[in-house]
This record gives sequence, C-alpha cells and structure tokens, in this order.
Amino acid sequence: MADHPSNDATLPRVALAERSPSQGGVIQVSLGSLEDKFDKLLLLMENQIKLTEMTFKEHGEKLETLRKDALKSYFAHRVLDDQPFEPRKLEDQQTWGGLNKEAVARTKEAVGEWKDLMGVSLIFAFQSSASSNANGEAGGTGQDSTATALIDPHRQAVIQQWIAFFQISSFALSIFNSALCVLGTQWGARLIVRIRAKDFHEMTIQHKRREAVGKRWLLRLMGVLFSTLLLSILLFMTAFLLQAWAVAYSQPTPQPVLIAAAVIVAGLVLAIMIIIVATTFHAVKRENSPFETPLSSLLRRLLPDLSEEEDDEDEDEEDVGDLLEVKKDDDEDVETLKVYAGVVLNATEPETLEYAVPSYRWNDWLLFKDELLPLFDAVYERFMASDTSIRVKETVIQHLIEFRKGTVFFHHEGQENKVADWCWSTCQDLCTQSHDLHSRLFPLQILFTLELPNNEDFRDLLQTPYVECMNRVLASYDLDGNLGEREDIFSSAVHECSSLLSDKKEDLVSQILAARSFSILKSLIKSSTEIHDMKELVSFIVQGHEITLLNEMSELVSNPPEGRAIKILAFLDVLTRSSPPDLTVPDHFDLSRSLFGLTRSDLGSSDWINYSKVLIYLFDHGAFDRLTDPCAALPFLKWLCTRSGEEAERATFYLNNYATRFTGTSFTIFIRPTLILPLEATELLPGDRRSLIPDLSMFAHDMEADAGSNATTIFVKAFDRCNALLLSDHPPNLSREERLLILRSVLRNPILDWNDIRHFMHRVPRDHEMGWEVITQALNHGNIHYVGWFLAPMSFFCSLLEERGFWRFFYSDVDISPLLAHLTSHKPHIGSWTRYSNALISCIDRGNVFQRITDRASARKFFELCLNKDYETFEETRESAKYYLKQLDRQDILARTSRRPHLLARACNNLTKRLGIASKVKSTELATAEAHMSLEMEEPPSVLPDISDPDREDTATSNPQS
Repeated sequence: MADHPSNDATLPRVALAERSPSQGGVIQVSLGSLEDKFDKLLLLMENQIKLTEMTFKEHGEKLETLRKDALKSYFAHRVLDDQPFEPRKLEDQQTWGGLNKEAVARTKEAVGEWKDLMGVSLIFAFQSSASSNANGEAGGTGQDSTATALIDPHRQAVIQQWIAFFQISSFALSIFNSALCVLGTQWGARLIVRIRAKDFHEMTIQHKRREAVGKRWLLRLMGVLFSTLLLSILLFMTAFLLQAWAVAYSQPTPQPVLIAAAVIVAGLVLAIMIIIVATTFHAVKRENSPFETPLSSLLRRLLPDLSEEEDDEDEDEEDVGDLLEVKKDDDEDVETLKVYAGVVLNATEPETLEYAVPSYRWNDWLLFKDELLPLFDAVYERFMASDTSIRVKETVIQHLIEFRKGTVFFHHEGQENKVADWCWSTCQDLCTQSHDLHSRLFPLQILFTLELPNNEDFRDLLQTPYVECMNRVLASYDLDGNLGEREDIFSSAVHECSSLLSDKKEDLVSQILAARSFSILKSLIKSSTEIHDMKELVSFIVQGHEITLLNEMSELVSNPPEGRAIKILAFLDVLTRSSPPDLTVPDHFDLSRSLFGLTRSDLGSSDWINYSKVLIYLFDHGAFDRLTDPCAALPFLKWLCTRSGEEAERATFYLNNYATRFTGTSFTIFIRPTLILPLEATELLPGDRRSLIPDLSMFAHDMEADAGSNATTIFVKAFDRCNALLLSDHPPNLSREERLLILRSVLRNPILDWNDIRHFMHRVPRDHEMGWEVITQALNHGNIHYVGWFLAPMSFFCSLLEERGFWRFFYSDVDISPLLAHLTSHKPHIGSWTRYSNALISCIDRGNVFQRITDRASARKFFELCLNKDYETFEETRESAKYYLKQLDRQDILARTSRRPHLLARACNNLTKRLGIASKVKSTELATAEAHMSLEMEEPPSVLPDISDPDREDTATSNPQS
C-alpha cells in the first residue's frame, strides 16, 4: 500500500501505532503518557500559583497591619511631640531622677579632669626620682676622675652641693605632690559615690552640697598641685642645667660636644621660662585668657592695675553664677530652686530638659519677686533655646498660660515691679512669633492689662472667644471717660491684624473687624499707635466704604483728639486714593483743627509735603468752603505757592479768589518771588489781642486747671491761632512781658507735649537771656509733670544748647540747680532720659558750672540716676557721673574736716590757759592747713569743686573763739 499524507493533525487526540523496524525502519512512539504528564504539570503549576497567591495575600495583610500600626505610632508620636508635658510639682521624683543623673554625670566629668592633672604629677614624680639617681651616678663618675678639671675642686664641690640641693628639693616636692594626688583621688572618688536618701530630690540636694564642699577644696588642691609641680620642674631643670655645665667643664680640656649639649639645655630652659612668663602676663592682662593659671589669678588680684578688664556695668545686679551659689541663710525652697536652676543651665542632654521642664512652674519662682528673677530668666532662656524640643517649649508656654490664676501681686500704683514687667515683655515676645501663640496668649495679655488702673472694661473679656477679644480691644479707644494705660495690648492687636493681612488671611481679619469696623477705625485714630504701624489695617477697613466712612468720620475729623491731627490727614490720604471722582464732602466736614495741627510742625517738613495733595483734593471737593477758621489754611496755602506743580496752582487760585475770607489774619502772601498779592490784612484787633494773650498765658502762674476742662480747649485754640500768626510776614507785636508770660504758660501747659510746642518756642522772638529766664520762672511757679515722654523745660533747655551763642551766655553766671531738681523729682522716662542726661553732663563738663551748683542733693541724685542700668545712659555720661560723685564725696569729707579744727582749737586754747601760755591757736589756720593736707593726699581733679557754700557764712571764720 502506497504512503500518503495523513490528516492526524486535525484530530484533537491521535493514537499512533508503533511501527516496527521492519516497516520502513521508523520507531513508532505513543504520546498518551506525555499528555498525562503535561496535564499533571499544569495542575501542579496551577496549585503552586494558588498557594503563592494565598501566601502573598497573607503577607500583604500582615504588611498592611504593620503599616497601619507604624503610621498610627508615627502620627501618635508626632501629635505627642507637639503637646506639652503634664505639669508636675517642683519636688516630683521623676523630675529629680533626671536631674540627679545629670548632676552626677557633670561631677564625674569634673573629677576626670582633676584626675588627669594628678596623673601628670605622679608621672613627673617618678621621672624626677629616676633622673636624680642617674644624675647622681654621672656626677659621681666625674668626681672620681683624677685628671685635672678646668674648674678648681673647691668650686666644683660648691656646684655639686647646689645640684644636690635642687635635686633634693625637686624630689621632695614630687613626693609632696604624690601625697596630695593620693588624697585628691580619694576625695574625687567620694564625690561620685551614690548618696543614700529617701528620694531623688533629697539625694540631689545632698549631692550638690557635697559637691560644693568637695569642689571648693579640690580646686584649691589643684592650684597647689599646679604651683608645686611647676616649681618642682623648675628646680629639676635648674639642677639639670648646672649638671650639664659642670660635666662640660669637668675635663682637663674643653669638650665641644659637652659644651654644645650644655648650651642646648640652657636654651631649652630659657625658652620654657619665656613661655611661662609670656602666658602668665597674657592671662593677667586679659580676662578669659586660655593661659589662665592659679599664678595669673593671684597676680590679677594683687596687681589690678595691670588688668585690662572693663568695669562691670552690672555692679548693682547679682550675676547668675553668684545667684546659683547656695548661702547659709537660704531656706529649703530657695535651695531647691537654685539646685534645679544649676542643673538645668549646665545640662547638655535634651532628656534632662524634658525631665525638668514639667516642674518649671512660674508661681514657685515668682513668689520670691525680684530676688530670683535673673535666675528664673536664665532658666527660661535655656528652655526656649534652639536646641530644645518642641514639647519643652510648649510646656513652658503652657506654664505661662496657667500662671498666677487667682493670684494678684503685680502692679501697684507708684511702685515698680520687675516681675510684672518681665512677664509682660515675655508674653509680648511670644505673641509675635506665630498666630497660634498670639491666639493662646492674648487673654493673658488682657489679664496683665487689668492690673493697670482704669481698665475694668476688659474684665469681661477673660472668658470671651479670641475673635471677640480682638474686636473689643481694637475698639477700646472709642469709649468715653478716663481710659487706662492700654497701648501695649492695643498695639499687639494691631500688629497681629497687620501680620494676618501680610499672610493673606483676610477672612480672619474680616471676622475680627465684623460689626465694629467704624468704631475700630475711630479707635485707631484716637490711639497713640504710629501711623506706619496701622496703615495696612486702615486701608483694609476703608476699602469699598469710602463714601460711608467720610460721613461717619466727619465729626471726628472736625474735632480731632489732641495730638491726632496728622493721623486724621493720614486717614484721609488713604480714603481719597480710591474715592470716586464726584466725591463731595459732608456739610459738617471741617479741616481747621487738622490744619492747625499741621502748622505745629516745621514749615515745609515731610508732613506738609506728604499731605499737600490730599488737602488740595479735599479743598476742590468742598472742604475749603466748610472751614470754620480760614486762618488755619493760610500758612499751608502760602507755603504751597512757593512750590511748583498742580497743587501750587490750586493754592494760588484759592488765595486769589478767596482773599476776603482771610481778612483780619494780618498776612501778606507771596505767590511767586516776583509777585506780591496783598490781602485785606489788618493788625491784630484790640479785642482779639485782649482775648488771645490771656487765653494763651493762663498756665503761666498755676496748674490748677483740669486737663479735661474747658480751660485746656481755650488754651489750645489760642495757641494754634497765635502759632499761625507767627508764621505770617507780620507777626503780632508783643511786649517782653507778654512774651515771657506766653512762653512760660506754654512750657507749663498740661496738654501739649514738646513735639507740639517746640517750633512755637523758637518762633516767638527772644534772646538767650529771655530763654533761660523763661525756664527759671516756669520752674519757680511749681512743679511741671511729664506730658507724653517729655518735660517741657528740660526739652527747651536742650534746644537752647543747640542755638548759636548760647554757650557764651551760659558761661556767665548760670546755676543749673533748678533743672537738676526738676529732673530728679520725677521718675525718668526712657524715651527722653538719654537726651536730658547728656545735655546736663555736657553743661557740667564745661567751665566752672559744677562749682556753681548750689543744690548738691539734687546733683547727687542726678549722678546716681545716670549710673542706674534701668535707664539708657551713654557710657561717657556714666563715666562723668562717676567722676562727679567722687567730687561730691570729696567735698563732703572736706566739709566734715573743716569743722574738726574748732574742737582742736578749743582744746589747745584750754591747754595753753592751764599751762600759762599766752598764745592761742587759730581755728581758721588749722582748717586751712588740714584742707591743704587732704587735697595734697589725692590727685587734684580736672575740675576743682567749690567747697564753700555761698549762701552760708562759715562759723569758723565769723567766730574763731567758738
């Protein structure tokens, strides 16, 4: 049968018969068994995949569980890191367990340093004894030589004696050092032995007590060890040097090698001596030198003139290191706080601070008021340092929030409280660090403000939400009645709102300003906050409410609070930037008072330039027609005409077209340098003169008028009108007596501060003598208090010193005692004290002003205030004050010695009468001799004081027999 292709490939399964070798020689193979094996393999693979899938799924579930646990632990740890520790008592055992561990570690570190020095001493003791034996053998070998030496035997014997002396002394000192090292090692080991006590608190206290005693004696021991070790080395080197030269010249002929060796030894000894002397001199000369030794410390005490150490500026304040020292009269609470502070301040491990901070409770510290305040401040700074954790800082802040609940021991009127000032400044600093801290600590600021008088309206804010608190504080100046000191908390709220606006958080600011935006705007103007600090907030309030605000604020613009005229102009400047073109000012919109306030500043100053555009804009929109006193606008318009631009043209327009409104103001207006426009001006009418001068001089004699009464209003209006008249080309003609009255009244007024009156005081015609007479007359009619930051007589005196030619008048016969008494009768204000103290010291430094001072008590008080570190006094002023205090002390000594010769003269006269001697001893001669002797004992000062009192005649001169 013929072969043909088969269709087996089309069958799903084909069973092929095996062919025998006889049939064409091809072996027949059956695929059935392979098929079964392949199926089994696929089944096994499928089962394996299922098992692998189950394993992966199980592992995935386990990994997911681990991931969830890890994330839970991670987020829990992060949340925990941001949370403060639970507060604990000061004597808590967990706190003192960590503190005890740190204290013992610090002690071990110090003991280890001492052991290193003692080890050096022991090593040198062994080396010196071995070297002594070697040198003795070498010296004996040279001595037995029968050869004739270059040095005669007698001298050689003497040298050998000195060598033996130095070696024995060095060896004896080494043995002495060894004994001290053994004792020191034992003492140091006892310092770190665990103390048996009932708790960690007592254990740490006992450890610090033992450490204080041990350190005191071990430090002395280290000083003795250093000194004796250095002396022993010097003695050994001296013996070695003599030995080297003795060996070099012990031969019959010179030996170059031995001489060279001796020269090398001498050079090394000399180099060591130079190094010791140079480093000791450096340590004596400079404080905190790295070469400081017990010898340099001793020389610094014995020779203080060699030291370049500057005088300690904080002589009146105890150093933190001194406060840490536990004294015998300290009770247990104070000792606990000092030990706590000492461990915290010296801690290097973050764990120690985390153990200690929960017990940092403010009430425990501040119960001691000013006594431990510097120490408390140092601990606070350590906890708030950059290397501490967030939890530590948060715990400190939490202590601050919970501090002094139900306790009142802060401000009392007329008393200074450093604790309250420190707490307030710390709270303010923290509030500026973040918005979150401000929201948490702002109620505490309110609590501090409540301690000041006339702030009871804040009491209901303690339980009020933060947004409502901010709203009420920002509107707190828009209230009637006598308001207390609240500028600090008000400035804090303004600064926070400005910061929120800078961080694009307008929604929160809108919530704060809600329902009281107009009242808040009035409060901003009435407050004493600087314009640049609130400009951003004012712009946010004004935006979109220009027309409404112009009507709401018209009454405040027409009658601004005293000293707020410039802020009114600043507000109007912000308001008109986005106003519509058809703006018309309300009918009761009067800029007269604001313009009068502008004239108080210097003519053509930055205020005049900054607000000229807004004033012309408002004039063009109806404000000029609503001026109740055109005299207020005339100086401004006159000045504006001298400039160029559109504003100058508008000013010319108003002056030319409204000239009749300025009748009676006695002005002649210069529109251009080449053009003069005379107005219908007249001199000050007699009726106006009779009212102006009395109104302006009402404070010349007494200060009984109440600052809030109608008298101050009359005075301010008279002052502004007279100030405007003085800016004219034809100022009012005032007699000398009238000018004295006016200037004296202005200096004594209780409402206008120096910034308001300083240009007026220079515009009134006067000479230097009248200026000084005004000051003395003003002070003679009663005390004058601070107005703002300034004492007007003192500020006027400082301005007189800047005038040309005043010093020539001042040198004539001027006594500054009234100024000294005036300044020292008030608590200094930091804002003006620096200028006042510098001016008075500069006067006293010149000529013989110091000798002319009659009020020595006020002078002494002034010099002592200059040395007070609470006030910002220049270093040169302090040095001068120290010198003049010494001069006053010297005068007091001489005044006492000038009275002693009376007793001596009486005793001598009685003695001569009994002995029958006719001569008498004159007390005046004895007084003169003793005074000369006292002066000769001291270096004469650069300015010799006037010892005698011109208002008192010396009884010794008037009655020698008394």
